[in-house]
Amino acid sequence: MKNAVRITILVLLLSVSQADAQVTSKPAPIKMTTCNWQPYAGVNLTNLGFASELLTRLFKRLGYETTIDILPWKRSMISTAQGKYDLAYNAYYSEERARNYALTDPYIHSRVYLCSRKESGINFTTLRELTPYRIGVVMGYVNSEEFDRAAYLNIDEAVTDLHNLKKLFGRRIHLAVVDQYVAVQLIKTSPFLIANVTDLTFHEPPLSTQPVHAAFSKAIPGYRERVKEFNRELKAMIRDGTFDTLMEIHNFK
Repeated sequence: MKNAVRITILVLLLSVSQADAQVTSKPAPIKMTTCNWQPYAGVNLTNLGFASELLTRLFKRLGYETTIDILPWKRSMISTAQGKYDLAYNAYYSEERARNYALTDPYIHSRVYLCSRKESGINFTTLRELTPYRIGVVMGYVNSEEFDRAAYLNIDEAVTDLHNLKKLFGRRIHLAVVDQYVAVQLIKTSPFLIANVTDLTFHEPPLSTQPVHAAFSKAIPGYRERVKEFNRELKAMIRDGTFDTLMEIHNFK
């Protein structure tokens, strides 16, 4: 009888320990951060925007829950480098970022333009011709290699693209550097911009076409494997049509 009791207790202990193992084996949530960058990401967008929903679905398919904090861009990148977040997303490529973060394969490409008010009549063929003008950029953004090294330009920094466009239409700057999707989305939806898309000139060719990445923190162990998982699952989502479906839902097509 005592042996039977001991066996029962042992089985119960094994069951509890297996249940505990199942609980503890559940992976920790992936902590993500980005900035308000509509229509890619934004607090007022459906499911926080295209990129937010893409990454949330991708990690769910891999068995991870996710959290998202929307912050100013520079703070997102610094906090991720410090290991406060697993990754920052919607990051353009630069050599510095490739050194400091583990970048995933790009999940979309951003067309970055210099834009001006149509009424201004600004025309140019080289960046050198823009020295008389004040040009708005977002603090911490990568724009293009040539532009970012052009110390001769009169640069005016802002915290967000919305601030930049407000300054452009308020005639405080002459040109703004902005992704075309972002500019159109903000003009259509922001109550702070009394303007129409037709009021803008997007100067061709684009300043750059930028690959958009997730940037994993190198301060958090396991980042290499997570980047590999990310890239594999992104390819799978493209193959099975999930990616195109999300593009259509968020009006990128």
